[in-house]
Amino acid sequence: MKNFTTTLPNGSTEGLSSPMVEVVGAWVHSMQKRGLKVRSSLDNLVLVVRLLKLVKLEYPSVDSVDKLKVVHIDYMENYLHSKQVRGLLKPRSRGSYVCALRLFLRWCFKRELIKKNLGAMVELVRVPRNTPPTDVYSEQEVKDLIESMDGDLPQQKRNQMMAKLAYALGLRSSSIRYMSMDDIDWKNKELRVARAKGAKDGQKLPLHDVILDELRKYIDEVRPTILGSRPCNRLQKHSHDDAPPPDKIMFPTTSGLPLCQKSFLTVVKRAGTCAGVKNAKVHGLRHCTATHMIQRGADILDVNALLQHSDLSTTMLYLHLDKTRLLKSMYEFHPLLNGALYHNDDENRIGTLPRNEEKNGNGGNVFKDRLSTGLHREKAGTGLAPTVRNPIRSAIDGFHSELAKIREGQFATIMGVGKVVGMDGKCVGTKTQPVPRRTGAKNRTRAQATTQVIRRSGSDRPRGKDSLADP
Repeated sequence: MKNFTTTLPNGSTEGLSSPMVEVVGAWVHSMQKRGLKVRSSLDNLVLVVRLLKLVKLEYPSVDSVDKLKVVHIDYMENYLHSKQVRGLLKPRSRGSYVCALRLFLRWCFKRELIKKNLGAMVELVRVPRNTPPTDVYSEQEVKDLIESMDGDLPQQKRNQMMAKLAYALGLRSSSIRYMSMDDIDWKNKELRVARAKGAKDGQKLPLHDVILDELRKYIDEVRPTILGSRPCNRLQKHSHDDAPPPDKIMFPTTSGLPLCQKSFLTVVKRAGTCAGVKNAKVHGLRHCTATHMIQRGADILDVNALLQHSDLSTTMLYLHLDKTRLLKSMYEFHPLLNGALYHNDDENRIGTLPRNEEKNGNGGNVFKDRLSTGLHREKAGTGLAPTVRNPIRSAIDGFHSELAKIREGQFATIMGVGKVVGMDGKCVGTKTQPVPRRTGAKNRTRAQATTQVIRRSGSDRPRGKDSLADP
C-alpha cells in the first residue's frame, strides 16, 4: 500500500493499533481525493472506528485489517441489530453504520489489504424513507421554549439568538454554529448559508427586518462580552479546522471556537424541559418552521426554497402533518362534503347546478363555521350550532337500506315460502322452505314458480292462481 495518510482529528483513532490507524487515514484521504466533503468523510471515519474498536475489545488478536474475518463481520452486525432491537439505535443510524463499513471493506479489498470481499457479506439495512417528522411542536410551545432561554449571562443571550435563527429561517444546527460575520449581506438583507447539505453550500436566504435588528443588537452588545474572556486554544480534542476565524465567527464560545453540536443540543433540551416540551431538539425547530408556515397558508414552493430541499417530495412531507388544512380543503372543494351533489327542494334547485356552499342563518359557511369554532360538537337544536344534514351519513344509510332490500329479494328467491296449517285446518302463518340447490335450472325455476305466499291475517285467500284454497 502506498504510504499516504491525512490529518485526522485528535482522539478520533484512540484505541486502535498503528497499522489500523495508517489504513484508516489512507481511506479518509482517498474519500476526500474523490471529492467527498470533509464532514462526510469524517463521519464515516467515526462510524468505522467505533466498530473496529468493538472488534478489538472482543478479539484482542485483531490488530490489523488483514486479520478481519467473517466472524468479526457477523459480530459487528449482531451488535448493531441488538442495539436496534433494544431501542438504543434507530434504523437510519444503523444504516449509516452499515454503509460506512461496506465502503471501508470494499476499499480494503480493492487495495488487496484483505483477501475476501467482506463488504459484499454485510447485509444492507432497509430504512423507510419519506416518513413525516415526529418532533413538531405547537406555536405556543416554541414561544415558551425560546423565552425560557433568556437570561442575564451573555451565553444565555447567545443561545437564545441561535434558537431564534433556527426557528425563523429553518436553519440546521451546523449552519448556525459555523455562521460567519461575512455571511450577512446587510445591504441586500441576505444570509449566506454555511455548511449546507450537498452542493447547496453558499446559497442565500432573505433576512427579515426583525431578524436583522436582533442580529445588530446581539453583535453590538452581546458578542464582544463573550470573546476575549479566555485565550484561544485551537488544539482541543474537538478540532474545528473548517471553522471561521475567532474574530469572524458569529456565535463563538469563550475560547473563540464554535459551539459544538452536543452543547447546543443540551441547551435546547434544557430549555424544552423548562417550557414543558418533551424531547426538544434543534432540528425540531426546523420542522416547526415548515409546519407552521404551511398551516398559515404558505405556498409549498416558498417553504421548499426556504428549507433548501433539492426534491419537492421532501417538503411535501409536512403536508401530512397539517390535518386542519386538509380538512378545510375537503369541506370547501369536495362535492360530497360541501353539498354540491345534493339538491334542495325548498329552493327549487332541482335540475340546476347546486351551490357549493350551504349558508347558515348568519350568512356564513356552515362547514367553515363548524371547523373553525368547534360548535359541531354541540347538540343540534340548542341554538349554539345550526342543524346540518350529514351527507356522508345519509349516503351510507341509503346504501345499507338498498343492500337490505336486495338481500331480502335474494333470500325470498332462494327460500320458498309456504303456509303453516293449525289443528283446525286453518292457515296460521307462513314458513320458509329451502329450494334444492342440486336440481337443474329447469327444476329450480319450476320450484320457485310454485311457491305459495299466504297472508297471516285477513282472508285466507292464497296468492297466485295455481295455489289451493283452504277447506
